[in-house]
Amino acid sequence: MQSEDDFAETLWHEFANETEEHLNLVEPILARGGSASSSADDIAQLFRSFHSIKGLARAMDLRGM
Repeated sequence: MQSEDDFAETLWHEFANETEEHLNLVEPILARGGSASSSADDIAQLFRSFHSIKGLARAMDLRGM
């Protein structure tokens, strides 16, 4: 059985990994800076990724995000 500290460490590791995945998705969209090549799909991806990051932060009780 996993100790509380080990479980917390696992949660933080998963939070970091999932957040990084979402940031890797939005970085190229943001780098384009709203250029003509931005699409409705890009905007939808931004909303989905930031909504997911917000949900992950809430699950980790990070109220400042």
